[in-house]
Amino acid sequence: MNNRHLFLLALAGVFISSSCSVAGLREYEPSKVEAVNFEKDAAGWYSVQKKMKQSNYTYKLTADEANIWEVGDETKDDFWQTIGGGDSWYNAGGPYEIIASSSLKDQGKYSYKAGNAHDFSLKTMWVEGAKGQGVGEYLLYKFKDKSPRVTDIIIANGCVQSEALFHANSRVKKFKVYYNDEPIAILNLRDVMGLQTFNIGTLGYGWEDEKNAKDWTLKFEIMEVYPGSKYEDTAISELYFNGLDVLCFVKGTKVKMADGTEKNIEALKAGDVVATPSAGAQLSADTVKSVAKAFHKVYVTYQFKSGKSLTCTTDHAILSTKGWVSFDPKKSFQYANAKGVNKISVGDEFKRADGSVDVLVKCDVAEDPQESYTVTGLSRGDVFVANGFFVKVEVLNK
Repeated sequence: MNNRHLFLLALAGVFISSSCSVAGLREYEPSKVEAVNFEKDAAGWYSVQKKMKQSNYTYKLTADEANIWEVGDETKDDFWQTIGGGDSWYNAGGPYEIIASSSLKDQGKYSYKAGNAHDFSLKTMWVEGAKGQGVGEYLLYKFKDKSPRVTDIIIANGCVQSEALFHANSRVKKFKVYYNDEPIAILNLRDVMGLQTFNIGTLGYGWEDEKNAKDWTLKFEIMEVYPGSKYEDTAISELYFNGLDVLCFVKGTKVKMADGTEKNIEALKAGDVVATPSAGAQLSADTVKSVAKAFHKVYVTYQFKSGKSLTCTTDHAILSTKGWVSFDPKKSFQYANAKGVNKISVGDEFKRADGSVDVLVKCDVAEDPQESYTVTGLSRGDVFVANGFFVKVEVLNK
């Protein structure tokens, strides 16, 4: 384990299926585990944050400081946040209500309500309020019909405020997951203080299902626990999500077609033939297999020396002369075709589809809630042209 107390567990094929399924349900192990001693690392992170702010983020970090800074995520204002600033899956939606079967009664200023499991703060927690260790108790998440689809379930098990409290209270060992009240999976949680991610497929409704879409739910029922050394109460600090329907462009973005014409991205449909790069400086043709739209709140607008611009979500990868770049590479990495994406910088050069080279002069991130659009599949490749620049399609990790 390195100085930031983080390790990644490489598991066979991301999904691990148990041979001993319960009632025919597939069991999943976490695809990623980040073991973090939050109490210990918080002080170091705040110290680094102070140095960065005082230097206008030009301070050169030591190796140890870089590790601590990465644990907290540089986009966060608070070390205990689970999601930093800028664009995220949640800017397109997320659950609108969280209900618990029971909750521990408030104790003075401390609350243990269901919403604590989804307030993006590791300083609070949901604690079930039933007798015993809470087997059979649950959290229910309600989503609107057009909420972006869920692919990742991220859990901070137990009370992570301190190592002592983590072990004193019970932690979840197994969750049974229900989609619209139908059991679909069992999650085998590790007894680790930190964050663990589960990938159990795609849940929710895509654009192609828009006519049949309806509000939907995810329920997490406690099946088994790791007993606390002092208390029976079972705690969950956070249970939140990531998923699809994130990489998008605003309405009016021009997509280059194979015949040389342009088409607004919102008018693009399956079967359209778009331009895509080929060997050398030539363009070739590729057929659109699928498209999608989503509602987003935060976008970045890239302004170029030529006067051209491109507005998209902060994780959308664009091809520069030094390789693929985005405003938020960490969020780009959830896409199978966006590995090795680097941070975009003013001064970067971009080769356009017409063969010219343009220079980035400004990046503006702003909140501008509106529907946005993207290509989610091409017949052969994974690159198309938007406003003259080469961009990626959305291909989620399997």
